[in-house]
Amino acid sequence: MKKIIEERKDIVFYLIVYPLKNQPQAYEKSKSILCEKSLALLEEAFEKKLIPKPRCETSAVDENIKLAQKTRYQGCSLRHSPRWKNLPRIPRCQNPDQSHRE
Repeated sequence: MKKIIEERKDIVFYLIVYPLKNQPQAYEKSKSILCEKSLALLEEAFEKKLIPKPRCETSAVDENIKLAQKTRYQGCSLRHSPRWKNLPRIPRCQNPDQSHRE
């Protein structure tokens, strides 16, 4: 993703921060990432580094959870989700546990 952003200014990535249910601190980490609007914090979370507690109140995580429920999203990266099969050249998710780390 970083390489594409560097090379192509006409492409935009939209990230929906969604806490996985099997990760105990995921909700608070998601809030922190969204409060700080920080890609660096997102990367640190994927690297399993400590993330500071949220410094704001936001309903964005709850809204993302509602969106996930509405679209039946279950934790597999959307770029791999069969529900988004209309996107060109997107492989289906084989292992939801690892897909969010790619």
